[in-house]
Amino acid sequence: MRLPEAGLDRRTTRYPSMVHSVPVLNWLVRYAPVAADVEIATSSVLDVGSGSVGLSCVFPQAKFAGQDVAFSEPVPSQMFAVRTDPGRFPWVDSAFDTVVCLDVLEHVPGAERSRFVQECARVAARRILLSCPTDTGVDADDFLLQMYLSSGEEPPSWLDEHVEFGLPTIAELEAACEVPGFHHNRWPQVNGLLAGLIVVGDFHPFYRADAATEYRSRQVDWIAALQACRFGDGIRQGIEMERIDAAEPTVDPLRFDQTIAAALECAVCRGRLGLVESTTLSCSSCGRTATLDQAGAYDLRADGLTSPRKRWRIGKRFRRRA
Repeated sequence: MRLPEAGLDRRTTRYPSMVHSVPVLNWLVRYAPVAADVEIATSSVLDVGSGSVGLSCVFPQAKFAGQDVAFSEPVPSQMFAVRTDPGRFPWVDSAFDTVVCLDVLEHVPGAERSRFVQECARVAARRILLSCPTDTGVDADDFLLQMYLSSGEEPPSWLDEHVEFGLPTIAELEAACEVPGFHHNRWPQVNGLLAGLIVVGDFHPFYRADAATEYRSRQVDWIAALQACRFGDGIRQGIEMERIDAAEPTVDPLRFDQTIAAALECAVCRGRLGLVESTTLSCSSCGRTATLDQAGAYDLRADGLTSPRKRWRIGKRFRRRA
């Protein structure tokens, strides 16, 4: 299966954001197991590949960190959002009690998946909750493709990326989670048949509006129902990784605002970042800064950090012209 190239919005960066333009019930399929197994009041959490919603769909009041390569919509106020390059995460070792990574690994090139999981492990003080579709979902992807084409709609780019990078096998997923210092077990996910039908409801034009209404008006009921349906097999597989010797996380959930900046590191020099103003982060070593963008995220990519020297030269030239 390969999607037609014409008209597709092909992403140029790896580790793409899993952002949808409207709320979808499939978010709750992904996050309901997290809501069941994470004590958000006592655990600091990083959501890797959060998009513009992330954990807020199941924890609407709790503060958490969200990390992605792009944010297409404004992020909720309780998300401390950072935009990153592929590769090393902009966090110190053992920054968070728990790292959540849902439906992201299949968008990472196969050769880089083990290193990606190792980065999740590096910044997790206690455990990682990871899930993604496996190669058993190839036929389901083909079904979704035909559904889009038959309705005259453009297929989403993430379907093409499933083909480009290849859905991991269960053996590959478990091998990627073999990280020194951790042991891992299967993490139960929502029943595969139910999850598949919800995806159809989210994306088929006949059901899409009803699914969006259900998401907005009955979230609590859907979360409870999905948590009760974590049985049987399915396309999405989950792995829980637990650190053998748990560390003390840098970010304290009871003092989230006061401790989150201490967990950040500069993408250029790996110096510590700190809040110098309510909307500005600054590196204590190289002086580069990052401010909130229109989506409410800090751009911590190497090219996104602003050099103070460049600002000074621009200002000097401006003064000379004046």
